Amino acid sequence: MRARKMFAAVGAAAAVAVGAVVGVASPAAAGTCGTPGCGGTVVNQGSAAPIRVANQWCWTALQRFVGPELECVKNHDSWAAREADAWLALGESSSAKSAYYYDVDAFMVRGGCRTTFYYGDAVAKPRTEAPGSDMWIRITGTTRVSVTRVAC
Repeated sequence: MRARKMFAAVGAAAAVAVGAVVGVASPAAAGTCGTPGCGGTVVNQGSAAPIRVANQWCWTALQRFVGPELECVKNHDSWAAREADAWLALGESSSAKSAYYYDVDAFMVRGGCRTTFYYGDAVAKPRTEAPGSDMWIRITGTTRVSVTRVAC
């Protein structure tokens, strides 16, 4: 009986220790990665209007979301948090701003604006979106999105 109590106490202590280790997370531990460019990146190459980016995506199956805010983003206008979004100015790259944005999961195309962007390098065919409402586009893997123009 004494051995059982001792085993139970050791098991409980181990569970607490494991919980303590799991509870200490670095920015790279929650859906991000540890070096610039290791995940999705957005570069504002030609838009004087800032581009909104998010380091969180709420759905597994959706590739686009219509609405001004992603419901799983809790920290708005922050370069220093997970579950966040922020505005990317002309000439800036999301992965150069903060470790929290080494892996960007989405960018927003503003409603009423015509946004031109491309995936990959400069020889890729540009895409243009002109939604009636704000729309978020998901970024997966190490995709690099370069926004070249926003006209509202």
